[in-house]
Order: sequence, then C-alpha cells, then structure tokens
Amino acid sequence: LPVETPVVESIRRWERIRTERGIRSSYLFPSGRRRLQDENIPPIGERYLGKILHKFAANLPQVPGPVTDADGHPVDFDLTTVQPYDFRRAYAQRHADNGTDPDVLRQLMDHVSLSTTMGYYQVSSKRRRKAVNTLAPLAHDRHGRQVGIANGRMQLKITPVPYGDCAEPSNVAAGGTACQLRYQCAGCGFFRPNPSHIPEIEKEIMKLKSQLRIAEASDTAGYLLDAQRGLIADYEKVLTTMRERLEQLPQDQRREISTMSEVMRRARSAALAGKHIELREI
Repeated sequence: LPVETPVVESIRRWERIRTERGIRSSYLFPSGRRRLQDENIPPIGERYLGKILHKFAANLPQVPGPVTDADGHPVDFDLTTVQPYDFRRAYAQRHADNGTDPDVLRQLMDHVSLSTTMGYYQVSSKRRRKAVNTLAPLAHDRHGRQVGIANGRMQLKITPVPYGDCAEPSNVAAGGTACQLRYQCAGCGFFRPNPSHIPEIEKEIMKLKSQLRIAEASDTAGYLLDAQRGLIADYEKVLTTMRERLEQLPQDQRREISTMSEVMRRARSAALAGKHIELREI
C-alpha cells in the first residue's frame, strides 16, 4: 500500500531507535514484556495499544466536533472513547468519501464480504444527501439571482459540470457530457452554482483573465475579446453575490455550509473522474 512521506520518516526514526536499543524482533512494534534480545518477542496487542492511545488522548486539548448542542455551541469530542480500531474505520471512510471503487476498498480493507465494505458507502451517501439539502437553497443563476432547488430533488434536476451545476435538460440526461455551449457556463441560463463551487469559479476566472491578456497581445478579433470579458464579468458577478450572502449568515451556518461544501466537492470529483468532457475555448 502507498505510504505517505511523514509516515515513512517516522518508521525510519523508530527503526534507528530499535537498533540503538538492540531490539531484534521481526515485528515493527514488539511488546516490551520480554527481554529485548529475544527474537521471538510478540507484537504489541490491541489492548496494550489501546492503553497507550488513551494515555496519549488524555493529554490532548479539547477538540470541537461537528455536532452542536441545543444552544448552537459545538460539542467537544469525547477523547476517552477513542479506540485503535477507529483508525481503520477512518481510513475506510475517507476512501469511501473520496470515491474509491468498492472492490478496491474491499481489497485494501481485506474484507471477506463486499457488504461489509458497502457499509462505509452508505454513510458517505447520507453525508452527500445532507450536503445536497444544505446547499440546494443557495444555488444561483448567471445573474446572481438565488434560484434554490427544493430539498431532495436537486440531484434529479441538475448535473455537475466543471464550474458549477447545469440544469439544461439534454445535458442533465447525458450526465453533463452534452453541453451545447462548449462549457461557457457563465453565459448560460441553465448555470446553477452554489457556494461549494466558489474555488472552481475562482480558478476559472484566473484562467480566463490570463487567456484574455494573451489574446489582447495577439491582435485577436474584438468580438472574441468581448466574449471573454463577458464570461469573466458574469463569473465575478455570481461569485460576489454568493460571498456577500454568505457573509450575512450566522457563523455557525457558515461553518456548516463550509463543511457541506467540502463533502460536495469530493463527491463531484468522484462523479467527474470517469467522464470525458471536452472543454473548448472561444
């Protein structure tokens, strides 16, 4: 399995400590209950690891959780409930949230039954539905008007496109691969972005401005320059409107929208990963 660089560095530091202390066990983390020179030292068991983990967690500062109490204040995680197996659950849930194929995740988790693996995707689906219901009323059109879609019906009426959502019926039916305007979304009356699309729109504006500067220096026809400027203006209009409305919301609601936006961005990345969408410039 792929191992991230910080994990590799930690393992190497621990291996140096093992060498310095004369630990010769074939296990990376052997138990300390036998003599260090004994090559048959067993590995650390889950119960012993749990004691170490609880001792570590007891010295951590309080961590606010995503759940709020009746007064709207975040409820701290109960760190005394942390178990070693929670790391395995978190590993599986992150893969499910990021769109890893169930068969691949089953192999990574060494599950005998695929139904065990699918349990993580059911949790992921619930989070996506909650995210959809949170963000649906905040959808806007190209003029910056709020055109929220009824909760629970958003996924039936729109399809994800690179810079927002699209409500054009033929494109929705084709799963987002049949845009008639070559994905010049800012000028389309069916363009439906919500706050989760803000990062994508920001990147698109930067790209369009860069292309405009190149076009201006290349003796490009005026009507093409005007079209590019119009796209930039429309994107900036809807972006400004969404930001202004977010600033007017209470802090706890903005925090929830931020969390749900991240869930939706991950879901879109997984949905768009298998699609071939040809983006053509003007």
